[in-house]
Amino acid sequence: MGGRNKAGCAVPVVWLLAVHLIASDWPQLARDAAKTGYSPDNAGAATNVSWRWHPDRQTSVAGRTQPVVAGGILCVGFYDGKMYILNALTGVKLREFQAGGPITHTAAMDAERVYFGCHDGAVYAVRLNDATLAWKVQTAGPIQTAPCLAGGTIYIGSEDGRLFAIRITDGAVLWTYDSGRPILTCAAYANGTVYCGNEGVYAFAVRAANGAERWKVRYGEFSFYIKPTGFKHTGLFPEQSVNWKWMTGKIKGAESARVLNLFSYTGGATVAAASAGAEVCHVDAAKGIVRWAKENLELSGLGSRPVRFIVDDAIKFVQREKRRRKEYDGIIMDPPSYGRGPKGEMWKIEDELCNL
Repeated sequence: MGGRNKAGCAVPVVWLLAVHLIASDWPQLARDAAKTGYSPDNAGAATNVSWRWHPDRQTSVAGRTQPVVAGGILCVGFYDGKMYILNALTGVKLREFQAGGPITHTAAMDAERVYFGCHDGAVYAVRLNDATLAWKVQTAGPIQTAPCLAGGTIYIGSEDGRLFAIRITDGAVLWTYDSGRPILTCAAYANGTVYCGNEGVYAFAVRAANGAERWKVRYGEFSFYIKPTGFKHTGLFPEQSVNWKWMTGKIKGAESARVLNLFSYTGGATVAAASAGAEVCHVDAAKGIVRWAKENLELSGLGSRPVRFIVDDAIKFVQREKRRRKEYDGIIMDPPSYGRGPKGEMWKIEDELCNL
């Protein structure tokens, strides 16, 4: 079957087929925010067609558009700008919503709304119960990517080059990240980070909390987040890798391994020591840097290891440990030439090294 559009071109009538399977919800592209494409269900063989449906008009589904299913509701967008809401069990059309342009990629949905981008440059949130507009966010370019739904936020890219983080409850734009080129890649979310790519054929990673740029590198079995800092550093000194290798060898051969890491920065040595089985006390004066070190430990799959993170001035902490008669099997020190403590204390290595 087929018809013709306004230009006289043939347009196929698209049928949606439902095959009787036992499976859980599939509410967004590749099922989850991390885009794993994995379902825990064993669906079995597809044998019987439960229902088939096509819209009342001559239209088509864009090649990248897939239905999404949650809570017994199926949503699918069409090139004519219609978002259809169906009963997933029977195939009966419940309602429809008309967007301002073609819908060319997969939507995302939860129990209340369906979210999708459109060629008119807008991101839509439509209520499932009555197909009315909940909110709309306008971008400066067409949207040909699927939204990533994670933790109450939609992450979606536009051809204007920006990645948007939009709160699902009210459509508030939490942040945007300008990648500099059109975004035609669907975002993915994992461990507090949003990953995406643009037409410049480069990938990028940003913090889900604020859109700050970040990335990660891998050394052996360790992984680290890196990003530019105010001191023109990246958060990692790879020349220290020879020291990490040396200390892990020492720790693995020791009967006891309680390690104190002072001026510990983003935790390269902490990650290495923890991986070898040490109980680590990680001390740095900068709260944000200590948080970064925690993230590196988790990124390396070592979040459950016995690591104690302390935000404190190194000398004051050591003095307290001495009064407590606390002992360690190993102490790591890599003090900076200059720095400040958590209360603004000034550190200069030429003045403090002897005291340390």
